[in-house]
Amino acid sequence: MVENINAIMSPFGIRLDYGRDVLPLSLWQDGGTVTERHLTMALCNALVRKFDRGAALLAFVEGGMGLPVPARVREQLSDEGNPYYEYDLLGVFKGRFVPGSTWTPRTNARRLLLYWTSRGAQAPSPHTLTLAISTTASRATSARRDTRMASLTNSCNT
Repeated sequence: MVENINAIMSPFGIRLDYGRDVLPLSLWQDGGTVTERHLTMALCNALVRKFDRGAALLAFVEGGMGLPVPARVREQLSDEGNPYYEYDLLGVFKGRFVPGSTWTPRTNARRLLLYWTSRGAQAPSPHTLTLAISTTASRATSARRDTRMASLTNSCNT
């Protein structure tokens, strides 16, 4: 995933190093996992190092990367003294940038189901599969995904 992010960001002079930039943000050394949020925060940190906080970074995100920044978040990112700056920046990327550099949840589900069923295993329930894909999903989002996953699960079990 870091290689995919680097392929997207290297034209802008930004490169992440997994060991230097991503791992220190996680608790993997204590048995934790590295998630997309760690990757996204590493990217946010790299952007702040390159552009500093404020107008130049905001201009890059909106102009160079073409990501929309809501007015409230634009105000937060314009405040160079914002103690939560990187987290507010992460909110801009969440669900927009990193998913483009990784598998989508539906692709993950399809590959996972095909792997299980190709080895003779019964696919899990759609709700279990939804939770496996997105442990941070809201109940409403989970319900919508359950419906989509049901059809995917059924297609892989036939």
